Amino acid sequence: MQNTEVAQAPMPPEEKSLGESLLSAVKDREHAFTTGWWKSAESAEKLYCADHSEEREDTPYNILYSNTEVLLPSLYSATPKPDIRPRYRDLQLKPLPQVVERFLTAASDPGHPGEDCFDSSLNDAVLSALVPGMGYVRIRDTLDKAFPITFESGHYKTLIWGKATRWARVPWIAFKHPMKKKQLGEKFDISAEELDAGYQKSDDSDPTDDCCVYEIWHKASRKVFFTSEEWGEKVIRVSPDPLGLVNFFPTPGLLCLTAKPGKLAPIPLYVYYRQQAEELNRVSVRLNKVLSAIRVRGAYNGLLGPDLAKMLASDATENELVPAGEAALLAQSGGFDKHIWMLPIEKLIVVAQELYKAREAIKTVIYELTGISDIIRGSSVASETATAQDLKAKWGTVRLRKMQKIVGDYARDLFRLTVDAATTVVPEALWKTIVQMPLPTSEEKALAQQQLQYLQQTSAMMGQPPDPKQIEPLQKTLASPSMADIVGKIREDATRTFVINIQTNSTIDLDSSQDKAEVGEFMNAMGQLLAGIQPLMALGPSGVEATKILLISVCQRFKFGMDAADAIGQIQPPQPEPPEQKGPPPPTPEETAALQAETQYRMAKVNADMQILAAETELALAEIQAKKQKLSLDIQGAELTLAAKRNKMQTDKASQNANV
Repeated sequence: MQNTEVAQAPMPPEEKSLGESLLSAVKDREHAFTTGWWKSAESAEKLYCADHSEEREDTPYNILYSNTEVLLPSLYSATPKPDIRPRYRDLQLKPLPQVVERFLTAASDPGHPGEDCFDSSLNDAVLSALVPGMGYVRIRDTLDKAFPITFESGHYKTLIWGKATRWARVPWIAFKHPMKKKQLGEKFDISAEELDAGYQKSDDSDPTDDCCVYEIWHKASRKVFFTSEEWGEKVIRVSPDPLGLVNFFPTPGLLCLTAKPGKLAPIPLYVYYRQQAEELNRVSVRLNKVLSAIRVRGAYNGLLGPDLAKMLASDATENELVPAGEAALLAQSGGFDKHIWMLPIEKLIVVAQELYKAREAIKTVIYELTGISDIIRGSSVASETATAQDLKAKWGTVRLRKMQKIVGDYARDLFRLTVDAATTVVPEALWKTIVQMPLPTSEEKALAQQQLQYLQQTSAMMGQPPDPKQIEPLQKTLASPSMADIVGKIREDATRTFVINIQTNSTIDLDSSQDKAEVGEFMNAMGQLLAGIQPLMALGPSGVEATKILLISVCQRFKFGMDAADAIGQIQPPQPEPPEQKGPPPPTPEETAALQAETQYRMAKVNADMQILAAETELALAEIQAKKQKLSLDIQGAELTLAAKRNKMQTDKASQNANV
């Protein structure tokens, strides 16, 4: 039971009055169940669990346990696999079916050891349906765990429902929660003072006294009432609709394999063959007594006592002769057999044989009543012909198919209930984490929109088109539907355009030989069909469509052919080229727009490169001009230096001549 917060506002009088009336109705129905079908359910449960050890002598043959252990794996032995597809073949709903299928696949995962899961809960419900006559599974929202939906099975006495002829017309249901006084305060956050003042138990001295809280789901008001007779005000809390389910109740209903027509009154399967089971026990008890009476007993001649006693008492007389003390007496009478007289047990043996036959006949009647005879009839032996084995394979589970369909439909309804609750209580970010699909959330789409606007504005300011490598991922994100859109479609659709189902026979663990036989049958059927539809495919698009319909019809006959059917449905007929067209086909408008954008981007880049090159060229020319001017100045300086040296040489030469 979920923890609830303390209500800040006082409880309205109409809610308190409704809660008290619902509690009174629940107690009346509980009394009716106690004096009704719960009696037979308790008897079957005790017999299956062998609770009364003192009665084991009266029930030496526990046929209920034997039948249950045979029927249980025939009804549920494998976790069901979800199968989500459009209601009509021409509807295109992707990626919605993939999202739902992945979510339900994660929901049916066993999870952590020791925790409630889909498989264990449904297995307990099927076992409860076989023994006491009714089982159920409910769902809870657990957002604090890795997976936000939890499945729980309960004892048949913990679910009480209002009077109705069908589950769809049940006005209310109540989950019964026995607990201690201390647990009552912890669950509903009640202080010790309030608990002592409001708790009304006949013996309040012991704080560990048991109390009972009824969690009542009222469909008309769509509210959950927590009530208890041990609480002074009867109504402890009133909570609004916690899951937002279409049909409000957190369970798909009762898992009953047998019930009264027109009434929601479960009937334990054991009730149908109780008389035969009791007769079987009487025969077994009588047979045990007869077998106990069948003993080798008799008398012998006392004159031969020492010799017989020696032969019977000694273990070393094997392959050994004992000397006879009364040899003359034995010779006259003709041997030992004339001196030994056995008690007659032939009649007891005949009685035991007849009791064995009677027990087998009673078991046959029980098997016919429960449907186990179909399983036995479906088993084969090595000496049988192939035709006989095929007949048994076809008719071996005819009567069990109804029970198998009931279990399969209950698993399917649990899947539908899970999706219905998840669209209300599970946030879209958690949806994305669970399904692991590249679908953006609303926040991611808003961020992509902002980034796209920023890139466009920046490119406009620079006078250049935006980079396609940056634009394309953002545009792809904006074009994809968000996870919130998908969840909204699932919630609003309510399985009108898509169907939530389970794969055929996925709740039954088939053996490998049968699986291989189905694969071989599928391959043979497809091979023969493909060889025969070649002329049909040559007729053009209409022939291709007819071929697709035939192939999909064959694939849908097999549980492993759904993916193949999807792939076949995507096949398109080849498009012939126009006779006038020569060369490659003209580009599409999208390709033309992309080519223009890329061309503009390349031209802008070339212009920018040309401008950079021109600037670099001007800089190089300026450097060359400066070097030229420097070189000219260096040449002029060298010429002046040379002229000065020449003048000095001439002057020195003239002075030398004068001195001479």
